[in-house]
Amino acid sequence: MGVLMESYIAQIKDLEGAETWLDETFDKKLKGINDKNAFIRPVKDLHSVAEIVSHLIEWRKSLLSIFKTGKRTVSMDSSENWKTNEELKKESWKDLLKKLKATQKDIISFLSEKDDKWLKQKKPGGKDIFEYYVIGLIQHDVYHLGQIGIVRKYL
Repeated sequence: MGVLMESYIAQIKDLEGAETWLDETFDKKLKGINDKNAFIRPVKDLHSVAEIVSHLIEWRKSLLSIFKTGKRTVSMDSSENWKTNEELKKESWKDLLKKLKATQKDIISFLSEKDDKWLKQKKPGGKDIFEYYVIGLIQHDVYHLGQIGIVRKYL
């Protein structure tokens, strides 16, 4: 696998539920969120926790598509990028959490089969190397983990 890949996988796992230097994880931040408060926008310009989680799910699925085919499935302008609470309420909060955990598992499983050389390869039809996307995933998760923390404070 390689030292670098092991480090990235560890960081992704740590953000989910291990002890981190940040002292924050998705497991901690999502504890106490339920069907009653997950879909609330506590301030007009803040997303709900459900909206943020859905956004994370869609970008993780898109990342897997980039890894496998070189093509993303979501863009900044696509409707999947930020689904509305009305759309998301058609699912339960538990279903959203299951999907979040599933995308986490899928990414870790995929990356566990790769090595440090793969990280330095360019994605098909692109100029960016795969490592750029792995680092982007970690940064994206940290950013939205912070957003969830802000939303929770208002809830």
